Amino acid sequence: MSEERQRTAARTLKNNLVTFGFSHECEWKSKDVIQNQDETLYSVEYKGACLGKGMLCIPGLHNVSNAMGAILVADFYGIPLKSSLEALSHFKGINRRLEMKGEYKGIKIYNESCS
Repeated sequence: MSEERQRTAARTLKNNLVTFGFSHECEWKSKDVIQNQDETLYSVEYKGACLGKGMLCIPGLHNVSNAMGAILVADFYGIPLKSSLEALSHFKGINRRLEMKGEYKGIKIYNESCS
C-alpha cells in the first residue's frame, strides 16, 4: 500500500475508531462480569455511563469481549442496545464448541473441537 493510501486509511480509521474491552481507557467497557456455572453476567458501559446489563449462556471473558464487538457493530447499524442484549442472551454457541457431553464424578465433559 502506498504511503498516501496509508495516510488516507489512517484518517478514515481515526474518524471511525471505537475502543472496547475491560480497560478503563476504553470508550465501551464490559464491567461487573460475574461468571457462574451456566451463565456469564456483565454490564455495558459507554464513556462512564452504564447503559445496560447482559447475560451470556456461554462462559469466558473472551465471549464477553466478542459480545461487546457484536454490540458495537449493531450500534453502528442503528440496532438498539436492548435488542442486542436480548439476542445475545439466547446465543448458545455453535456446534462442537463448548458442547457439554456429560458429567463424571462432578466433572463436566465438553467437546471443544473446531472441525
